[in-house]
Amino acid sequence: MPEGTGGSTLLVDEYYQSGDSRFLGELFASRSERKLKSFAETWYADQRDFARETLLSYIDDGCDRWNHRALVKSLFKQAEAASDDEAMAHFLVAFDRLVKHDIIQKWEYNWQTRERTSRYITVPDPTVPSRAAKSGNQYTSDRFSRRTRIYLCRRVFRYFRKIAFKDPERYGRVIRQTLSLYKDEHLEKPQQLIDSWSLMHVLYWGAPVIQRKAHGVRLAAGARLGDLKPFPFFPAAWQNAFHEILHLVLHAQSRTVRVWASTLLKRDYDQQIRGIEVQKIRTMLSSIHEEAQELGAEMLKHAEGLPNVTVSEWLELLNNNNLSILPVICELMMEHVHPERVTLEQCVDLAQARVAAVAELGLNWARSKPVRDEDTLRALLRLCNASVATVRSAAVEWIKSVLRQSTFLKSELVLDLADSAYAETRAAGLSLMAEFYPEDTSLWAALAESPYPDVRSWLVLHLKMLQKVLHLETVQGVWTSSLLAIHSGSKAKRVVIRQITERIIQNADSADSLLPLLGVMLRSVRPPERRNALAALARCAFESPGLQSAIERRLPELKLFAEVS
Repeated sequence: MPEGTGGSTLLVDEYYQSGDSRFLGELFASRSERKLKSFAETWYADQRDFARETLLSYIDDGCDRWNHRALVKSLFKQAEAASDDEAMAHFLVAFDRLVKHDIIQKWEYNWQTRERTSRYITVPDPTVPSRAAKSGNQYTSDRFSRRTRIYLCRRVFRYFRKIAFKDPERYGRVIRQTLSLYKDEHLEKPQQLIDSWSLMHVLYWGAPVIQRKAHGVRLAAGARLGDLKPFPFFPAAWQNAFHEILHLVLHAQSRTVRVWASTLLKRDYDQQIRGIEVQKIRTMLSSIHEEAQELGAEMLKHAEGLPNVTVSEWLELLNNNNLSILPVICELMMEHVHPERVTLEQCVDLAQARVAAVAELGLNWARSKPVRDEDTLRALLRLCNASVATVRSAAVEWIKSVLRQSTFLKSELVLDLADSAYAETRAAGLSLMAEFYPEDTSLWAALAESPYPDVRSWLVLHLKMLQKVLHLETVQGVWTSSLLAIHSGSKAKRVVIRQITERIIQNADSADSLLPLLGVMLRSVRPPERRNALAALARCAFESPGLQSAIERRLPELKLFAEVS
């Protein structure tokens, strides 16, 4: 039994009588089994909403607290005797969580082959006793034993089984309300589903891959959970219940139940899921549950009124985050929406989507739009920054051909491409710049401010013809950023070192400002860069002897000339 004295019985009574929200917390902490048992009849008979709500919440807690056995059994018997379907539904879900197993890996040694093999087996929860301890005529256990837990699971399902044979309509109504009570945390692990005696019977009673044994449900040899198909207990209760099953798909709290209900609809209600109005299906597509969205996408293929869906409504459907249904929506949109109904801005917005199917749809429609003015051209340039790489590459190639043929081409448009965040877009901009604006010095000078290494490297390769028209400070900034690049640009660095060397030899006045750049390379941790810098300094010294004093002054640690006595 856990440490602690438990809750106060006086506070339990006080909070209960006053309808205080602290009542349940104090009741959960209580360890007085005799007091709890005597309280059961009063609690169940109380007609207040407060009493009913706390009763159901207590059952939903799991019915497995220390010294609460008597209270749970008394409440259960009263609910069963009163044919309280609602309370029994909560007991069914709670009792399914009482039986617990763990999956462990068991190793075995084959002495003949001298090899170890392993297999996974289920073992009961070691914290739960197999049988209740008994002293004389009294049970002394503080919690339900394993045998009692199995008995409670069987008994609560027996209640619903009797209802099914007496009143199938009532059984169907009650059991569907019961299924909506299961939550994902109740069925997180595979063994939790197998341990749920009632749920396995309700959903898979006749499935050939399960075996019902005295200690619970087990999978047949060689079977997997993925082999389970809907085979509910009392199938007649699930006939003519299309809307009720659809409600489970939309609102059940457990993914297991939603998947089961969706599969049952596709199998047994194929005709009913065809021809439903689009507006009803839109509700399913906007659901927070993937199972409802996927079923909605399946129903959308055969929905009525698709040609009447507006473009804005289609675009709203494409905002869905479920990647598995977007291709279906795109396919239907292409079938029922003519590109003329979609504006260029909408096409470009679609092309910016992170989902390939949506982005490809936007690009294909954008290609059908004529380029009438500069504004249209600017809008199309946004395609070159699409999020999907394949769409972006295709858009770049198309935009290049459009720009080459356009009469609205301007240098700032090309500069926007060269300043893109994507390498292939920048490459297209630089190519167009060299093709259409080889002598626009102001445009080329703007590239010197680019933060992208590939642009600076490209500029370096074309810098020789621009040195005469660009200011030395601008050129020096390009050289500096290229030399200080640490992750790339080895080829550009060699070109920069050669350009600096030629500039120093041709213009000795620039030596004081440019020699420190060579000094940076001379101190590099990379041997090839040090060798290139040393060769450049030697070339400066021997081709222009007047630079020797400047080299010695700016780089005093360097000894290029031996002293002769």
